[in-house]
Amino acid sequence: MLGHRGDTSTAAENTLLACQHAVQRGAHGVEVDVCVTRDGHVVLWHDRDPDDAVALARQTAMEGQRYVPRVPDRDSELRRPVSELSLEQLRENYGYYERSEAALDLIGAESDEKIELTTLAELAEWAAREQNAQTLVFDVKLVERELQLVPALLAGMLEICREHTELRSRRLLLLSPHAEVHAALRAALAADADLACFKLVPDFERGGVVETARKLAARDVSIGLTPLRLWAEVRRDVLSALRARLRGALDSVTVWGIEDEETLVEVVRFGVDGIITSKIELARRLLSAHARQH
Repeated sequence: MLGHRGDTSTAAENTLLACQHAVQRGAHGVEVDVCVTRDGHVVLWHDRDPDDAVALARQTAMEGQRYVPRVPDRDSELRRPVSELSLEQLRENYGYYERSEAALDLIGAESDEKIELTTLAELAEWAAREQNAQTLVFDVKLVERELQLVPALLAGMLEICREHTELRSRRLLLLSPHAEVHAALRAALAADADLACFKLVPDFERGGVVETARKLAARDVSIGLTPLRLWAEVRRDVLSALRARLRGALDSVTVWGIEDEETLVEVVRFGVDGIITSKIELARRLLSAHARQH
């Protein structure tokens, strides 16, 4: 079980504090989102474009999060995709703020303190020291028109393994839902033996999991429950993937976005290989109870 962007109930997502709290609460590791800046730095940040639909919704605390992304005003020239900003510009103008405890509506009052975003290098330094962080999942937030950034992304990944050799023995996964990005990552990983410690996993936010995995020659899949999909639909995909695993067509099935107790009970009972959730303590209790029963 992994913390979805760390433990977002106690700290801002994708920060070292959130990651530390996740493993302290019993997670075996964390899932984080990664973007690449114009000058080739890998950063932990979810919303690659502050003006896409999901980013705009998250800026209004649609997910009910305690810590909300802070981005430049609409008329600012720095309100651009991460790939068009330098690391300095990004860190100075983007980050998180804590919503006011009194503001429970969608608008919310922001605190004066800006929480800075975290770089991949900073995460790696923490993970190398944290023995309980046995799995690191990197959700790659590149889209098809940003394939030129794949070399910089993988250079950053390679650098953390060279700098912290302890990480080579951990489980390191790269996720992408985009076919062209997946293909570019796959080709680059195959061409460099030093990147063999990373496993590429297709990430599914739509149906057709087993057939697409077969076409990609993928042995592992990640399946997400998003606000745009009903659990009944995702449930069918999960069960289909688990049947494929039983036949030997897949090695592992990971699910993410599972946040309510009823659904968590189901996926634990199904016997999935990995659960990425922000409900860390609940998932830990359910997994422990399931283990005792079996």
